[in-house]
Amino acid sequence: SDAKQNNCAQVLFLDASQEQRVEEMGGMNIMFVEGGALVTPPLNDTILSGVIRESVLALAKDMGIPTRNEAYTADQLLTKLRTGKIAEAFACGTAATITGIASFKTEDGESFELTAPGPISEQLYNKLVAVQYGRADDKYGWRRQVVSAKSLA
Repeated sequence: SDAKQNNCAQVLFLDASQEQRVEEMGGMNIMFVEGGALVTPPLNDTILSGVIRESVLALAKDMGIPTRNEAYTADQLLTKLRTGKIAEAFACGTAATITGIASFKTEDGESFELTAPGPISEQLYNKLVAVQYGRADDKYGWRRQVVSAKSLA
């Protein structure tokens, strides 16, 4: 694939509109940090309503991190990357949990380096994992006790 040939691990999907708005990554939601706020495309018919996406947004609110549902156009994203307005970006999903994005590369070969993980994505990751592993309060009731088949015997 083109992504693999360009040493890219993932692709960023855009919608079919004339504006080409950012939607998500292959099987994962995407989030950006701009001006200290967490920005993610709003849900629609073609964006995965991910459990981790919702969890991250809830945790961000608890941590006092402002959130915005906003779909950047491809041009807006490139401008924000070029000017450094986007400080960090990360993928989130069941397998990825929260995985920092170190760089974006365009089809034309332009590349934008980011700090990954960045400070906000690292804080969110640490909080999410702490809740998952019982090291932090689970005020949302996300954890479930699972009984193994062996213990039922």
